[in-house]
Amino acid sequence: MDTFCSVKGCDKVANFICSVDTSHKYCSEHSAMHNSEFPEHGESAVLDQHVSENTANSILQVVFLLDITGSMGSQIEGVKLMISEFCKVDRPSVDVHIWTYTETSNACYVSKSPINLKSEGLVNYAKSIKLACPPDFPEVTGASGGDGPENVVAGVASLLDSFNSSDNLLCFIITDDSPHHKCYGNSGEALAEREWLTKKEFENIDIFAILNEVLESLNVTFIPVLYGSSCNNVWYQQATIASEGVVLCPNNSDSVILASGLGALLDAFQKLSVYRDVQLAAQIDMEKLSKGFSLLLINEEEFEIFEEDPGESIKVTKVWPKTNGAKELEAQLLGLFATTCNRFSGKKASKRCRAVNSQHISSSIRVVVLSMLYAIDSKFQNKDKLHECVVVLQDFLEKSTDDKAKWEAKLLNQFISELESVKEKLSVVQVPAGEAIQPVKCVLTLESALEYLQGLSQDPVTESEISAWMEIVLQLCMCRLMFVNFPLDVFGKPDFADAWSASIRYIEQATVLSAFSALQIRELPACVYRDPVTRRENNTAIILAHPNDLQLSAIYKSLSAFPSLQGLIQSHLLSGGFKVFPSIVFGLQASTLWHFLRIQHDGVNFNDSEWEIVRCLAWSLTQSFQTPASDIVSSISNNKGLNPVDNFPKIMAAFISYFSKHQVTQEKATLIFRLLFEEMSGDSVNFNLRKRAKNEENKEKKEEKFDPDHLPTDKEIADCIISTANIDEFDPCSGLHECEKIIKGTEKMPADYFDKLTKIARNSKAFKTTESVFYVFCDLLQCDLTQSKVALAFDSYPGVPYRYSSLINSSELSEIYLESILLKKRTGRYLLDDTTKEWKRESLDRVKPEALEKYTLELVKDYFTPQIGIWTAKRKAYAYKQIILSVANLEGSSFEDFNTQLAEIKFTVADMTIKLSRMEVLECLNTIQTDHPNYQDRLRNLGMALIIGNWTPAPACQLRRSVQLILKIFEAFSDLKEIIQKEILKEPVCCRPAEKPNRHGHTVDNIYPGLLNWSQEYEDKIMKIKKNKSIHLVRMKEFTLYYKELLEVISTGAYEDGRDTLMRYIIETNKEASYLNKIKELIEKIKGIDIEKIGKDRWAPLAEETNKRIVKRVHPMKEILNLLTLVAKLT
Repeated sequence: MDTFCSVKGCDKVANFICSVDTSHKYCSEHSAMHNSEFPEHGESAVLDQHVSENTANSILQVVFLLDITGSMGSQIEGVKLMISEFCKVDRPSVDVHIWTYTETSNACYVSKSPINLKSEGLVNYAKSIKLACPPDFPEVTGASGGDGPENVVAGVASLLDSFNSSDNLLCFIITDDSPHHKCYGNSGEALAEREWLTKKEFENIDIFAILNEVLESLNVTFIPVLYGSSCNNVWYQQATIASEGVVLCPNNSDSVILASGLGALLDAFQKLSVYRDVQLAAQIDMEKLSKGFSLLLINEEEFEIFEEDPGESIKVTKVWPKTNGAKELEAQLLGLFATTCNRFSGKKASKRCRAVNSQHISSSIRVVVLSMLYAIDSKFQNKDKLHECVVVLQDFLEKSTDDKAKWEAKLLNQFISELESVKEKLSVVQVPAGEAIQPVKCVLTLESALEYLQGLSQDPVTESEISAWMEIVLQLCMCRLMFVNFPLDVFGKPDFADAWSASIRYIEQATVLSAFSALQIRELPACVYRDPVTRRENNTAIILAHPNDLQLSAIYKSLSAFPSLQGLIQSHLLSGGFKVFPSIVFGLQASTLWHFLRIQHDGVNFNDSEWEIVRCLAWSLTQSFQTPASDIVSSISNNKGLNPVDNFPKIMAAFISYFSKHQVTQEKATLIFRLLFEEMSGDSVNFNLRKRAKNEENKEKKEEKFDPDHLPTDKEIADCIISTANIDEFDPCSGLHECEKIIKGTEKMPADYFDKLTKIARNSKAFKTTESVFYVFCDLLQCDLTQSKVALAFDSYPGVPYRYSSLINSSELSEIYLESILLKKRTGRYLLDDTTKEWKRESLDRVKPEALEKYTLELVKDYFTPQIGIWTAKRKAYAYKQIILSVANLEGSSFEDFNTQLAEIKFTVADMTIKLSRMEVLECLNTIQTDHPNYQDRLRNLGMALIIGNWTPAPACQLRRSVQLILKIFEAFSDLKEIIQKEILKEPVCCRPAEKPNRHGHTVDNIYPGLLNWSQEYEDKIMKIKKNKSIHLVRMKEFTLYYKELLEVISTGAYEDGRDTLMRYIIETNKEASYLNKIKELIEKIKGIDIEKIGKDRWAPLAEETNKRIVKRVHPMKEILNLLTLVAKLT
């Protein structure tokens, strides 16, 4: 009988037996690649065929993270040799990256090989790597570490810049020393790495926090290759077990052995990426490999996972046994290969759960299930067991150092104390035949949950075990699928901690599932939930209670008494991870409810499907032991007002919670709802103003996108104060316009302006929409959520002493909305406390009339400012025309006479008085006619007075741009031309008074001293004016200090052979602050000229001739460069 090829997918007859493992047989096509440690060149076509059958994310990304500090010479050579051998064959299924890291006492360096390097390019890059020379920083040599521990954390952190969660990533860390632990002190190298991590904007630069973030974010397997005692370091060990990697321990530092071992492993991983067959990848000569390497045998059950650096030297090392012989080595590697195959299938590492405490979660689950069995009076209830589990959980919370443990303990005690009342309510639950009560069918019975719970004998440790425990509660939770967008954090990643700001794209209205069922249909690795009915893609599921299912509501409420457990469940449904995000449940529920409410533009108009979701969301926010948005609820209770930085969904959640639990007097309710509408209107105005700004931006870009805002336009508002009908016909030189008089305060605003403004606010679409949403929300707080029909729910309000929606009439709402329009921002009603940095209100009263008038005036000013600018320009042009005419009509007999008269020239138009300035000199000179009988005397006296006279403090250098035109006018006066040129070309000096500094911070009392004359006094004066130190100021200091050093060197007389003149010229004539390094380089070249080698007789005339040309300013820099070129040839 024919035997077929062992390669998956190949149906050809096998006629070759594997030389490594005789149980595997291959056809002629596949035989070559399985009978050598490195495949032959003919293998590439076969690989291409298999790679093309796999998806894009089947590419294996391999990073060799190589320590190139002083002690790593042989290891660098080993990597070079391995890469050279591995790249002899094209390998389309694997991308290899060679990264290096090293450091000095003041700098941290991480270098990366260029992206997409293949074969020859990768070999050449590897060959170029040198000890203590970071490739990306060729100017740096001698970066040899120094303090023992190395900057490996920076190297690992850099993975986040180059890879994402969908990449299959394998990272070999090759080093002989530990990371910078706290207990090793604050060496220069350690501080340099921390500064590097800070600049990369890591919120927490603790070395374990960085490692954990990388593990959370990437699908990575770490394989540290550790020399000496570094294999005992717990940071490397944690990286290994958390990513299901291995620690490879070379038995010596032989570069050939390292190359052979790494090559064999890399070849095996490459085959795995193509064939996904563990046995194929295991065709390694284990005997040979075991002679060069052993693996660390870490006991995961005993290993302590660190969230942060323990800070004690005794805790950062842990000795573990190593593999002994080929069989133990093979067993460990087969496990690694199996993990790699799982990665290609989308399965991430079964990491230990770091973000939540497994004992906390398992104890909470036990209490939830047992308490509910007791509450429904189940035959399986066990009150003693429940008490035992509660005690265990209470004990855990009391001992916990977590800040929120006391709060959770308080909630637990509250839950237990109310358990009897819950039992009483559930004991009378009946299921009527009417359609108003429709118990949800997706909830698994609690008895089944108990059976499942009993099958779990020990507390969970890994994330997969946590998942198994969570399944118990997931089957007791109702959820709906939805698509939600979160705001992005500083790294451009979804910020799950800000659920209050979530933007809901849609929520499935046809499908209700248990949370467990939702997870079953989740598609990995993309974490997509495809709705069974609509087939739409969703990215999360939201847990809810139901107003018609008291048992489900009781379970939901009991779950809320365990914030860590409830948060973990919702976070897991959202991100697939095991990290609890604050307020994730309430934030998602409130944001989703706001998604439905904000489109209620014409009163209550939910359809049946929408109402079903809305009432479940509102009901869920009322059914919790926790208080949603508790800080806002506290402010409402204590009459402190609201916070303008809170998102509206958060404020809405607080109102739902507060009014569901408190009886509020009508007077207080009126105040609270007025404050609510102030925030709602402020939010609406901000939203519409952002749309307006975006439309303006699109208009400038000539894009067709246009989403109109619905606020009154600035013109409509301005027209309520001053008519803009004939504004283009106004002559600005005839006097001030009415709008200018009102803005300047010389005239009052019209008496009826506020009534007109209120009217246009009331008629705006933005107000009408906001008003409708506000009244719908008011009614939602009092409607009957148990009614499945919208009409029935909002038809009557039994037992309600007053309607919230009737507390504030439409007229008052329109006035409040106008206030928000004039304030333009939600924070307009608040003041920022400089001490606490919190927004506070001086009073909860409405905005005062005088304040509204001020804001109205500012808005009018903003609207008319462009027009006033046009008028001002016309007035200035007219005034300057009159001034120039006045200059042309001046009569005098001397320079001094004209200088005195020029100081008096000015012209007033409207309320502007303009004086002659130096900038009008050229135009004034052109008025001196050549046919004037005293032309020459007039030009010599009036002309010179205009240019260099002291009738203005502005210097003559302001005429620099017009110097050629001015010199042409004085063509016949050679003596005057020289004076004019000298004055105009003087170094510019700031003549501004101290109260009006220029943009650089210079004044007449603190003029610019030049690049080489920085002083601390000068900098102090600048910093009193400028908030931030400019780069120019920093470079000035560097230039000045270097110049002083250079002068000291020159003063020794060592360069009196002509080099001193060259060096001084280069630095003293430079005006460019960014050229310091170039200047230093040139000066060092001049210092380094070997005169003895050239010969003094040959050097002297060369230096003398070059210095002569410098003095004459005949292409001086060119002469210096020519000299250096000649010197290089001579030496």
